[in-house]
Amino acid sequence: MPLCRIPLPLQPDDRLQVITPSGALRELAAFHKGIEIWRSRGYRVELSPDYDSRWGYLAGTDQARRSQLIDALKDPNCRGILCARGGYGGARLLEDWQWAATEPKWLIGFSDITSLLWSLSIQGILGFMPPC
Repeated sequence: MPLCRIPLPLQPDDRLQVITPSGALRELAAFHKGIEIWRSRGYRVELSPDYDSRWGYLAGTDQARRSQLIDALKDPNCRGILCARGGYGGARLLEDWQWAATEPKWLIGFSDITSLLWSLSIQGILGFMPPC
């Protein structure tokens, strides 16, 4: 297993990218309220262009959701990735998955992103799952 790499602590004014790697959003009002909490703490929060997409019960096709994750990982100005919600679907992104060789970033979310956090930990990078 590689040496554990911890992303730098998040600071106000850091840019965070919101992605939807799993289920489609159901409660847009609650979602936007959550975004405002991050912004009220000084973070610059940007939404993935297709954050509100739907493909059945998922937040877009596997490829579209995988692209959101890849784009956020490769964005040098993004310091953390906020996963909009859990629900089934995150594990589907790991088929034939190779983590990009980038600086470690915080991957923040709950529920279904456990599979993504586990996969990231194998690469020696910590993620964060807040308590429910």
